[in-house]
Amino acid sequence: MNIHTMLDLHPADRLGQLRAEIACLEELAELERAKLIALGDGDHNGLLFHAKVSLADRKTVGWQAICKQLGVSKDDEIAKQHTTSKVIITVTVNSRGK
Repeated sequence: MNIHTMLDLHPADRLGQLRAEIACLEELAELERAKLIALGDGDHNGLLFHAKVSLADRKTVGWQAICKQLGVSKDDEIAKQHTTSKVIITVTVNSRGK
């Protein structure tokens, strides 16, 4: 589908088409990322771009388990004082054939 045809589409169709193309590109990007990881830790230079592979040990704190052990619920004042929120807007587009 060329750009001129896409401009005449309904916004739902246009968004669906773009997301399908993005999904294909993301798959290709993941393949190239895997190739870079296989090259190992460090700097990797192409003709146009530079990549750096870094290995790090990420630690994650299990806050829900800690709250449970301390007897603090998500509705407790202490938890409320340290909780932030924001509005998230989600738009989903799926193929009409599914």
